[in-house]
Amino acid sequence: MTISKSVREIVSKDYVLSFGLQNRILNLTQVARFVRPVLKTKLDRDVTVDSIVMALSRMQEDLVEFAVPNKLQVDEFVIKKDLALISLKKTKSNLQKILKLKLHALQNDKFYSVSESMNEISLMIHDSLVSLFESYCLEGVKFVERDIAALMIKIPKEYLEISGMFQYFVQRLTLQSVNILEISSTYTELIFYINKENVSDVINVF
Repeated sequence: MTISKSVREIVSKDYVLSFGLQNRILNLTQVARFVRPVLKTKLDRDVTVDSIVMALSRMQEDLVEFAVPNKLQVDEFVIKKDLALISLKKTKSNLQKILKLKLHALQNDKFYSVSESMNEISLMIHDSLVSLFESYCLEGVKFVERDIAALMIKIPKEYLEISGMFQYFVQRLTLQSVNILEISSTYTELIFYINKENVSDVINVF
């Protein structure tokens, strides 16, 4: 196996190295010294730092060429606060009961969103609806998290053709040490649910 191929395998399995090379924020010589012990074991022979740097440089050019642009334009960015995030068991009874909650939210112009997986339901609702939700006595409620904010992002439909577009937005939040609690999406809109205390950290991110 060649040095170049081995370097690509090592980097491709390490998200931090891939991201750093793609955004040209890593010192290639330092990276070469870091991966050299692994390469020597992998190839069962000595490898010079210069040869590793050369392989990293070529890989970096390839990564940069296909990278998502450093700043994607957002058509609209809205922050909604005073929300609650609820997770509960997916049953026919629960699905029927939360329909009443949805109707109440629509009639009173309150935030309401729901997503379903194979076994769970996630509800994202305005905080004022929590007491009504609790009155329904639904089964299998796993947690109720309050003081949640929703980051609502509308993107141009052309971005759907960009490989890694979704990852771009996740990166921008994780680089600010923001914990993403829930994600939902439609055709050209993404919604990230985070703790309300983190809102000040993301106002200028997008």
